[in-house]
Amino acid sequence: MAEQFKTPRIVQPGGKSWIWIILLGTSLLGAVTWQAFDYGRQRAGYDVEKRDFQQVALQARVEKLEKERDELRFEAAKFERANQINQSAAIAVQDDIKILQNERAELKRKVEFLKSLVSGDITMLQIKDLALQKTEKGDTYKYAFSVSKRAKGRDKVRGTLVIAVSGQLKGEAHTLDMASLGIKAKRLAMGFSFYQKFEGEIVLPVGFIPKTLNVTVNPSDKKFKAFDEAFDWKVEVK
Repeated sequence: MAEQFKTPRIVQPGGKSWIWIILLGTSLLGAVTWQAFDYGRQRAGYDVEKRDFQQVALQARVEKLEKERDELRFEAAKFERANQINQSAAIAVQDDIKILQNERAELKRKVEFLKSLVSGDITMLQIKDLALQKTEKGDTYKYAFSVSKRAKGRDKVRGTLVIAVSGQLKGEAHTLDMASLGIKAKRLAMGFSFYQKFEGEIVLPVGFIPKTLNVTVNPSDKKFKAFDEAFDWKVEVK
């Protein structure tokens, strides 16, 4: 009987152990990945909390600044209101002073007129209907007024008038004569029996602040008395 030979089996070392190696490696990789993810998540959470804390702090600062701003606005409004009241009071006082000055001037004219009546010398002249209007030519103003006599009869009044404007220039008191105002003397010559109207233009220098218009009446006949009168600078509104 022939001897039977058995084919030797090749034994592969490890068998299915490589599968376990792969699984173990995968598990380790997953663990490492999870730890990295968890660390990152925790780190991100810390940054978010920090950011939220800073945001709350900044918002509180903004609210505080807004409150301080509102308080300052309130105080500024109080001071502005008080300043307006003071300015209104000052304007009211100035108006009262002007009214008193006008009344004083009117009373002075009446006293002078009564004196002339008592003395029997009714030869006073008077200035009436003074008006000032601003023209379209910058600092140029139009003036108009009349001079009349209170005396009866037809005695003719002759003489000249002189106009001057008082005010401030560069913060100092200053008076402008007719040459400075651009007024020609021949336009202010008197020659009338009852009254005469005078009209012309006044040119003020740049920066000059007018206060009063002064008119001096100089009759050439001694029958009539010379006098001067100051009028507040009041420009009529068209």
